[in-house]
Amino acid sequence: MIGENTIGHQFSAVFTIDGTAVDLAGGTITLRLELPDGTTADHSAATTIVDGEAAYLTADGDLTPAGKWRRQWIVELADGSTYYSQIIAFNVMEAL
Repeated sequence: MIGENTIGHQFSAVFTIDGTAVDLAGGTITLRLELPDGTTADHSAATTIVDGEAAYLTADGDLTPAGKWRRQWIVELADGSTYYSQIIAFNVMEAL
């Protein structure tokens, strides 16, 4: 589990099509977080040195409040095509 308002937690993903790493150059990668109340917040992710990989490090206020959250990656490639990852649920625990 992730603690409430954790700063520096890394969400990362590897994007492939038919087993081949996707060329993310010139594209836009977004991490969409769904808060416990159902609202969403989009965060721009950075690509890594390795082809097909992207990561987002949480900042102050990203993981508040505690509760059940969901996340999904949105990849918009330079050629205009858009891909969505599966939705993954995760818990953010309350801090003392």
